[in-house]
Amino acid sequence: MTINTLTSSITGVTVFTDRAQVTRCAQITLAAGEHTLQFDKLPSRLDADSIQVSGTGGGVLHDVKCASQYHARSPHPQLAALQTELETFEDKQREVSDHLARVNKERQFIEHIIETLTHSGDEPNNYRLEPERWIKMVEFYRERLTVLDSEQRGLEIEKRQLDNESRRIQHQIADLHHTDTTDQDYYVELTVNLTTRSDMVITLRYMVHGPSWYPVYDLRVDSVAKQLAISYMAMVQQSTGEAWEDVELQLSTAQAHIGGEQPKLNPWRIAEGSPPPVAATLDSPRRMRSKQLPDEETMSQLHEPAEFLEQSYRSAAAAAPAPMGTPIASVVTNATAVVFMIPGKKTIKSDNEPHRVTVVQERFPGYFRYSTVPKLTAHAYLKAKIKNTSVYPLLPGETQIFLDNQFVAKGHLDLVVPSEEFWISLGVDASIKVEYQLVRRLQKQAGLVNKTTRYEYDYRITIVNNKTTVEDVVIWDQVPISSHEKLQVQLIEPAYRGDSDELKKNELNYLEWFYQLKPGEKRVIPFNFVVEHPVGMRVDGL
Repeated sequence: MTINTLTSSITGVTVFTDRAQVTRCAQITLAAGEHTLQFDKLPSRLDADSIQVSGTGGGVLHDVKCASQYHARSPHPQLAALQTELETFEDKQREVSDHLARVNKERQFIEHIIETLTHSGDEPNNYRLEPERWIKMVEFYRERLTVLDSEQRGLEIEKRQLDNESRRIQHQIADLHHTDTTDQDYYVELTVNLTTRSDMVITLRYMVHGPSWYPVYDLRVDSVAKQLAISYMAMVQQSTGEAWEDVELQLSTAQAHIGGEQPKLNPWRIAEGSPPPVAATLDSPRRMRSKQLPDEETMSQLHEPAEFLEQSYRSAAAAAPAPMGTPIASVVTNATAVVFMIPGKKTIKSDNEPHRVTVVQERFPGYFRYSTVPKLTAHAYLKAKIKNTSVYPLLPGETQIFLDNQFVAKGHLDLVVPSEEFWISLGVDASIKVEYQLVRRLQKQAGLVNKTTRYEYDYRITIVNNKTTVEDVVIWDQVPISSHEKLQVQLIEPAYRGDSDELKKNELNYLEWFYQLKPGEKRVIPFNFVVEHPVGMRVDGL
């Protein structure tokens, strides 16, 4: 039986988080009768159970067989070039190492001369110099060592750069050794029966393990329009041994490695056992919590009621100019995953290197405010609360944040589902000036019979808005949490009688002040509290 080996090309790829579905197409003209066709040299990481075959042009598909085959090992075409490049860097490394050795020997020689001239042993010294010659010798010593120091630093920097390049090439070589240049690959064989001559298009789909993609983001904040522009990008990489050239690329959020069946519960049996040991310090967890830093999730949603946020979102959206059009992926959302269909044709080489692909670009209105913890830092941080108004999730990924087209920070974005709100930090803004001053710390004893030790803490927090716009500012501080009934903590100022628009306090004794500061406005916040305990009681944490 004659086997027709098909000439095929990859036309489409759907990439998941740890694998990809590859679509291959082949065109062939066949006479009437039965024919055996073969797709050969398929990657060794192919999942044989995932094979799907379809086609056009009539005929009946009788049989599909997938099997592995062995052939002589052929080196990856990039290996020779990488090996040559590595040898070049290794030669340069040896040259730099030899140069460093010569510099060190010259240094040792000069130091040996100085030691000989300054030796004060029992033997007569025939190298004693006149004072003028001593001065010349010291100048020579200083100048020459300065030159050697500079030369050594330059050589060490060059050596580190060469070492880094060599390691990079070695990693690339190691990656290529793990690609499909091994001596095993797969082939798919199928039998087709035709009643008449036909021009056929045969499509083969299969899963291959190893390819992956992960999201990265550019977050660009317009502080005037109060908007966030997100460039949602994907880093796609693969080392299957076959290049994806000019293919239709799709990215799926489906987790194919997780089974479709939910796990089943086993009976949960309990029995009598020995009592657990008593914890040494029952209040430790609470004390640890009290030391946590405040953030936007610690307190309830303060000073930003839903109607206020929605109004902010609508105002920002109305004020924003129309963005320049860019090609973006179309999005298909189903019950369990989102698929991004990347526009145009893409090429992803089999080099295990990340290839950047733009997925979508979105603009989201936001609520902006400043947040500061003067007790810990004299900086005010600009933060934005954004609502994901798109129809797809923002997957966890690294971010680069730009404020008014200036890079401010790198960060990380957690999973954000559609309609969910999330905070991002946009870095420090020196236009909001923060000062934290300890006015007084007083310790004294009181009481005639039940003597107590009393600590009085008096602080002043100063906030100045040096911007030309009205800005929302949140200030955080805290008072201690008592873990003993005889250890009393009393907040004196500000007077707290329940949450208000300006001041709130939570169960961890975090205080939150909220102000809308006008341009140039200055606020001075008095903050003092008292800690009191019986004399002789040891107190930790003050």
